[in-house]
This record gives sequence, structure tokens and C-alpha cells, in this order.
Amino acid sequence: MFRRIVYSVWLFLCSLGLMSIPAASFADNAQMNQTLVQILAQLNAVLPLIDTAQRQQDKNTAVQFHFDAWTDPNGVVHQGLRQDITAIRKGIIDQINQAPLEPRTVQPLNQDFVDNTP
Repeated sequence: MFRRIVYSVWLFLCSLGLMSIPAASFADNAQMNQTLVQILAQLNAVLPLIDTAQRQQDKNTAVQFHFDAWTDPNGVVHQGLRQDITAIRKGIIDQINQAPLEPRTVQPLNQDFVDNTP
């Protein structure tokens, strides 16, 4: 059961990556933001599954899945699944809240800068 939940979370995160590939083909920001909000809803739905999987993990196994940040024997802190999803959510929220850039008008040059001498 535990492996199936972890596999489901992994599969979901991979599908999020695939959904981000055609982002350049969106017609406008409103359409893209709507899709990003749907992705946020899916990420929020995954969080209770992560809690369930963490409770189901056997504490006595040699290899532990890191749901939360952990420190290795060298003292280096690594992010866990929960921190990775939080970072993804933050990036999506930042993108949604980003003000759209207005195109600037470029002033034409007043002089001819092409040298016509032979």
C-alpha cells in the first residue's frame, strides 16, 4: 500500500512536469493562470496522501523515504517531498500573482546610420 501511494505521488509529479511543457502555447495569461490554479488544487489534494503515506511507512526499514527535510551524515540538509511540493506551489503562486508585462513602444531612430559611400 505504501509503495502504491509513493508511486502515485511520483506519477502525479511527473505528469505536472509534462503539463508544463506546452505552457508557451497558451493563448493568454488568463488561460494559463486558470490551468495553474487547477494544478494548485491537485497539489493541495496530494498533501493528505503524503501524510497518509508517512504514517504508513515502516520505521524499521533500512531505506526510509524522506517526506520531510533531513540531514545526511555530513551535515548537509536535503529537502523532502513535502518541501519540494511547497516550493512548486510557491513558484506557481508567484507566477499567478505576477503582473503581466505591457509591451513597450520603441522610438524610431531620427537619423540614417547606414553608410552609403562606396
